[in-house]
Amino acid sequence: MFIGITKRFLTQQQASCIVFHLKLRHASSSAVSSAKLTSSYFHHSSSLPFVYKTISQNFDETAAKYPDHECYVFSSEQKRYTFKSFKEEVDGLAASLLELGFEKNDRFAVWLPNTSQNVAMTYAASKLGLIKVNINPAYVGRELEYCINKVGCKGLILPPSVKVIPSLDLFRKVVPELDSHSRSRELSSKALPTLKHVILIGDGSKSSGTHSYDDLVKRGSKLSHNKLEERQASVNPDSAVAIFYTSGTTGQPKAATLSNFGMLNLVHAQWEHLGQFFTRLCVPIPMFHMFSEIVGVLNVAVAKAKVIFPAILPDTVSTMESIHKEKCTALIGAPIIFRDILTHPDKNKYDLSSLEFSAIGASPMHPSFLSQLEKEIPVKRIAQGYGLTENCAILTSGMWAGDSDPKRRQGSLGRCMQRLEVKVADENGNAVPIGQQGEIWARGYPIMMGYYNDPEKTKEALTPSGWLRTKNDRFAVWLPNTSQNVAMTYAASKLGLIKVNINPAYVGRELEYCINKVGCKGLILPPSVKVIPSLDLFRKVVPELDSHSTSRELSSKALPTLKHVILTGDGSKSSGTHSYDDLVKRGSKLSHNKLEERQASVNPDSAVAIFYTSGTTGQPKAATLTNYGILNLVHAQWELLGQYFTRLCVPIPMFHIFAEVVGVLNVAVAKAKVIFPAILPDTVTTMQAIHSEKCTALIGAPIIFRDILMHPDRKKYDLSSLTFGALGASPMHTDFLAQLEKEIPIGRVSQGYGMTENSALMTSGMWAGDSDPKRRQGSLGRCMQRLEVKVADENGNAVPIGQQGEIWARGYPIMMGYYNDPEKTKEALTPSGWLRTGDEAKMDEDGYLYYVGRQKEMIIRGGINIYPVEIENTLIEHPSVAEAQVFSIPDERYGEEVCTWIKLKPNAPTCTVNDITKFLSDKLAFFKIPKHIRFVDKFIMTPTGKVQKFKLSEVMVAELKEVKSKK
Repeated sequence: MFIGITKRFLTQQQASCIVFHLKLRHASSSAVSSAKLTSSYFHHSSSLPFVYKTISQNFDETAAKYPDHECYVFSSEQKRYTFKSFKEEVDGLAASLLELGFEKNDRFAVWLPNTSQNVAMTYAASKLGLIKVNINPAYVGRELEYCINKVGCKGLILPPSVKVIPSLDLFRKVVPELDSHSRSRELSSKALPTLKHVILIGDGSKSSGTHSYDDLVKRGSKLSHNKLEERQASVNPDSAVAIFYTSGTTGQPKAATLSNFGMLNLVHAQWEHLGQFFTRLCVPIPMFHMFSEIVGVLNVAVAKAKVIFPAILPDTVSTMESIHKEKCTALIGAPIIFRDILTHPDKNKYDLSSLEFSAIGASPMHPSFLSQLEKEIPVKRIAQGYGLTENCAILTSGMWAGDSDPKRRQGSLGRCMQRLEVKVADENGNAVPIGQQGEIWARGYPIMMGYYNDPEKTKEALTPSGWLRTKNDRFAVWLPNTSQNVAMTYAASKLGLIKVNINPAYVGRELEYCINKVGCKGLILPPSVKVIPSLDLFRKVVPELDSHSTSRELSSKALPTLKHVILTGDGSKSSGTHSYDDLVKRGSKLSHNKLEERQASVNPDSAVAIFYTSGTTGQPKAATLTNYGILNLVHAQWELLGQYFTRLCVPIPMFHIFAEVVGVLNVAVAKAKVIFPAILPDTVTTMQAIHSEKCTALIGAPIIFRDILMHPDRKKYDLSSLTFGALGASPMHTDFLAQLEKEIPIGRVSQGYGMTENSALMTSGMWAGDSDPKRRQGSLGRCMQRLEVKVADENGNAVPIGQQGEIWARGYPIMMGYYNDPEKTKEALTPSGWLRTGDEAKMDEDGYLYYVGRQKEMIIRGGINIYPVEIENTLIEHPSVAEAQVFSIPDERYGEEVCTWIKLKPNAPTCTVNDITKFLSDKLAFFKIPKHIRFVDKFIMTPTGKVQKFKLSEVMVAELKEVKSKK
């Protein structure tokens, strides 16, 4: 994910997030240099020694020191353990498992909620050198089957049921052989071929084919423990001890594999940092989550601590009861746990004042929420942290800021744990300058060994030098205006993916560039779009698709990062692709527990969309936008325009940010209906949609409104329901807007201004309202709520009212940057967060902008951005072309039309206009192909040798007028 970094703290990009110099809460072994950082890399050096032991060895030592001290309380089971009694249960269980023939490195699946047996298996696995495989107890048959087979589990422990989930009955459906199986021999299952032993928990639980947990503990306590001690002594601290499943973008979980050494030493570091608060620690979060294991369960392995589990599954009342009765000093969990306590009607019945500290993880929260928790629960201090399953849950902690710096404690993700390295990196892995955004990379002892049995996924996550990457996958959407396009917008946000919007008119090399520029892992496309054979064009780029099986990831020479291809269309089937319809049907039958977990973990400040915007190099730049920025702009838009958006007609293409923000996403914030007339802009279907749906608003580029106005069949349709029309993409004269209001008719029309880089909508003329039509129609409007805009001189200083300058903007919807393009990002965004637009304007005394012109040479044809250099570079590939200059001339319908002047090579073969058009037809989208082509001997130049494109345009306009007058 993209996270900003300032000084030594990883900071969420929230509004008004202030960062101060580091002040340690208390003395510790951490050695922190007083020197300020110059790049976004931090190594938290520490004199805290590494402990080269297994988790169970360390636990045994702690139990020997504090045998009679209570260590675990399981409230729902009404069990209380001292260190001594719990060690006895663990040893009895481990001795029996050893007798059953479990070898080092065998995988043992634990399909349990928060029970004492779950914790006992953590220590038993470490004693025997097994790998405990943690499985969500809410998983159903096929999910359980996948998790067991993915890593080849030899053992399984399960309950008869978990609340309403009939666990044992579900398991019998997967393994019907269990009924006829004798415990005296190993299980043989067709569905789970590696599984040999099944253990059932529960008081007096007996079932054919299973071992009773209680019986195993009793038997093991009577066995000699000599072999157990020998086995424990032989276990390598660097060996794997746990697998936690983490959701993957393919929909199948990945098995993050973690070591004794990594987990134990992170818990030691955590205790040094937070142990003073963990005297009586309440842990309501599920144990299949890494957060529960590291920040909760394992404190007992390193210190004199008591850990309380309120219930087998998260339950608000049970949590409050436990805090009240046990006088808990700390509470850990995801934000939902704290929110449910805060809003519970019975909260005041419980005394929660014993809470000295709370740690929030899984999903970053705004500091105001943490302040509210401190005040209203109450909790004396709260901090949030950041981490992944892949790094043993806790990478950073806000408590490094301490009580003296609550703004950083609450408002940042904190500083990394002792002996770890963290950096905010660019696409090449280089630490970015202080304050710039990038991807979080981490390195050190708790980083996973890899994804079990998945070298490719491991290679993607871990660099050769040991850095763990945290990036979001990119998913290319090469679709017109379809339902699947909109669905991908929301699916990407749910999963934390980045939706990469690609013009469906792009052909081979353009598509290839857009996918490779940002390294897309997935692609969704249609068989065709009108006359464009999309799938056939894609097969030319990726010939490997024909022989590819969807049961494995794609391997393409031209698109090396692309792993999955989805095909839309009713009944569409094609070799090497997933069917969109089949994926939706399959997903509807799966448990959505993993989906809900993933959605809850997505940072609102993370990137959610990439829209390509033309750049001065001629190649599109990938403007990267966040959930937070886009969503809040849509909320602001609805406050301003929602009254008109009851039934909104959106004919503009979805690959354009205007369609996404001003159209699609209104549904995310309000009771709105959005109508898409056709998959591509079409005047008749737009008028039909307005007529039949009684649309109240229409948005689009000027060409959409002009084509309606000029259409010979316009009066066949009743368009009088339109109360509002919003024009964007290209500024228009007030006379044209007045004409639209009168002749279409539309109740009111205004234009706005914005760029892809600021999530489309920067200003709106509707701030002037009905009472000021001159400003509503004649200006670009005033900026949206909570945004800043200035008209600046070349030094960035605001010019006096009425003077011309460049439009600069700052605020929440501004892009994170151009993906993988730090130089271009630096050109567009100032260090203080201002976006330089390259457009010239004037501002009046009330903050309304008036458009003057573009500093840049970009052509806007029908609302689509086109940059001349891209076309020029393609033209000179023609064997007869020596030089080419591309520019625009005014066009009544499209606003601007593309023209080119071409100089041919000496002695070149005969070359015609048709030759050039044909040459470009399979290299550029149709709208980029020049309408007017002229062969010349020379260009109009300045004395210093620079081409004067504005003069080429003037000459071209004059010539075309002359030709037209002669007809």
